[in-house]
Amino acid sequence: LAIEDVHRRHTKSLEAAGEGLISIDSRGREIYANEVATRILARDEQAMISQLCCEVFCWEPAGQGHSACPFLDTVRDGETRQGTRRLHPGDDRSLLQVDYVCTPLVDNGAITGAVIVFTESEHQSGTEHDMATEAILDQTMEAVMVTDANGRISSVNRAFTEITGYSQDEALGQTPRLIKSGVHTPHFYVEMWKVLEETGRWCGEIWNRRRNGEIYPQWGSISAVLDGNGKVKNYVAVFSDISKAKQAEEKLFHLANHDTLTGLPNRLNFTEHLANMLERCKRGESGAAVVFIDLDRFKIINDTLGHAVGDKYLKTVSDRLLSATRKQDLLGRWGGDEFVLAMQDIRDPRLITEALSRMQMLLAEPIHLAGHELIPTASIGAALYPVDGRKSSDLIQAADAAMYRAKERGRNCIEFYATEMSRDLETKLTLSSELHHAFQENQFFLAYQPQVDPRDRALKGVEALVRWRHPVRGVLAPGEFLATLEEIGLMGNLGTWVLGEACRQMREWNDSGVPIPRVSINVAPSQLKEAFVATVAAALESSGIAPAQLELEITEGALEAGQVAQHITEGLRDLGVMLAVDDFGTGYSSLAHIKLFPITCFKIDKSFVDGVPGNAADVAIVRTILALGSSFKVEIVAEGAETLDQVDFLRGEGVTNIQGYFFGRPMTPELILQWLQSRQTG
Repeated sequence: LAIEDVHRRHTKSLEAAGEGLISIDSRGREIYANEVATRILARDEQAMISQLCCEVFCWEPAGQGHSACPFLDTVRDGETRQGTRRLHPGDDRSLLQVDYVCTPLVDNGAITGAVIVFTESEHQSGTEHDMATEAILDQTMEAVMVTDANGRISSVNRAFTEITGYSQDEALGQTPRLIKSGVHTPHFYVEMWKVLEETGRWCGEIWNRRRNGEIYPQWGSISAVLDGNGKVKNYVAVFSDISKAKQAEEKLFHLANHDTLTGLPNRLNFTEHLANMLERCKRGESGAAVVFIDLDRFKIINDTLGHAVGDKYLKTVSDRLLSATRKQDLLGRWGGDEFVLAMQDIRDPRLITEALSRMQMLLAEPIHLAGHELIPTASIGAALYPVDGRKSSDLIQAADAAMYRAKERGRNCIEFYATEMSRDLETKLTLSSELHHAFQENQFFLAYQPQVDPRDRALKGVEALVRWRHPVRGVLAPGEFLATLEEIGLMGNLGTWVLGEACRQMREWNDSGVPIPRVSINVAPSQLKEAFVATVAAALESSGIAPAQLELEITEGALEAGQVAQHITEGLRDLGVMLAVDDFGTGYSSLAHIKLFPITCFKIDKSFVDGVPGNAADVAIVRTILALGSSFKVEIVAEGAETLDQVDFLRGEGVTNIQGYFFGRPMTPELILQWLQSRQTG
């Protein structure tokens, strides 16, 4: 394609200079002729199309040393030919003498045709022809350098001067060593001259030096021009500067091997580097380690503050991790919020712990984004070579398993691989697959736990709690599958289903006259997106229940998203639904922050209710929350009450809504009806 592009540009220049130009295909048949060619040959352009070149150029019978048609020879052997021949024009003129140059067209090593440029030699002197040729060459974008048989430069064009920086006066009389870069070995030039002597033509990539000392790549060809006796008369080099193309190629290579956001090596690049590193460790009998680094709670940041903030957070974190990495090690981005580190020359595992602890300390410096102070932490897993594996894939899998164990331990910690972790990881993979099937086979259902006024035991509402009817393990509580569901990105699917099912059930109770005032559902932080308001509105419209009959329970952590969460919660309140802060008192939100949200209820976490009335600290916390509820004018619900002492204490403190095993466990809709009937008869 590059050669064809050159010929296209040459064609325009030659037409402008008044040269005859004809193109032939690989069989020697004419496919194009310019106006000058038709005028010189006195032939009609359409009549020439598809004719053999020897029919277009009606040569005088060839003498000794001349081919019947030099152009057919060119498309057969790929050699450039030039000379002077006489032919019979298509009019009444006598024999016409023309000077010609026939250049082959080559694509991927195959000869696809040739371009013939010719003039009437009897109508201009050699000097005039040289001037015309120079004018033509000066119009081309490719550099042209002509040398004599001894390699002395006899002519250069304007593009040569522009590309190399050498003027014509500086170049003439010199040899091509003038622009030699020193990059190539002597063997390179030996092979180049060998090809040139054997075939008369060489093409390829070569690095040369500009006058200012800059080394640059060029692509071009060198052709030997022979005299009538077959001896080399000149060498003609045509080349173009491919610096920009090289730069683009390098950029594409970088993009293919590096993460676009952080600039770190991507998964493919890292894996190749790790394989090479392990090979060196094997030969040198040295140790190595693979470390998986997973950012804690990044999904909450990304979902609540937005992807733009999430990207800035990731870039800042990656810069910190990189600054804490040794020069001989490699940090890469595995994907999402996961990074991976390859450490070599490890003699003592304690060095890994020390290095990773320093990394954790540097990572934990606050990041201020979108009006929030974010403190990054990471769950880190490490695997050692050769103890935990000898192949890169085994070490990566082992480090990944160790990282998951760090998450299970509470996050923000370092774990080294142990054999049982592989079994845990396999269990998690199995669970992921089973959860996908659970959606397809409708294995989820809702259980409802009553919320009761302890003063008169009146039903205040129910909380909908999801359960999984596992085909083998039986009914599973949320704690056994929600974390995995979040990891595989299906929490939103479950949340939407719970919302729709709870509203549907509430409508069914309304139609049946069952006295249940409202239903509460839990909302995961990842659900709090702009589209969630529309999702709730659609569920209300579909079910037809009153908005006040639906209460959405949101964690304190989800409210830390600031203006984004405030905007979403305001949209939900505009719909008329109730909003509760679940597990109140276990988060880190300030009161100044909480007051910005249109909250209607605080739910006291079970961990505080467990300690009353015997634990003074829990008693103080409960009383503080009750005082806050009174100040904010919101309802208080106490969760997890299981004993009469707890209920009596809470009632005595003024709690008017209690949820817990004391009044009822989570029940199916059928059991809820039985529970209501038993209270009426009791």
